[in-house]
Amino acid sequence: MGETKLKNVDYTQNFWRGCHKVSEGCAHCYARTAEKRWERNFDEVVRTSTWKAPFKWQKKAVEVGEVKKVFTCSISDFFHPDADQ
Repeated sequence: MGETKLKNVDYTQNFWRGCHKVSEGCAHCYARTAEKRWERNFDEVVRTSTWKAPFKWQKKAVEVGEVKKVFTCSISDFFHPDADQ
């Protein structure tokens, strides 16, 4: 997580990663494909270590007078019931 090569955003932020298949549409999930490529178990919802990063990005952006865009939950379901409160 952090700086990204994606064209429309500056950073990616995932508070947790993982999800469970709930419909036929899940067969084409880009996040599941990415996690498989990185040899991670996408069926297990786990917390990440990037919780403080957005505050650092915001401080840096303010210092240089820029606006940065963050893609949040790119490899997770923000409202997943197994994610912590």
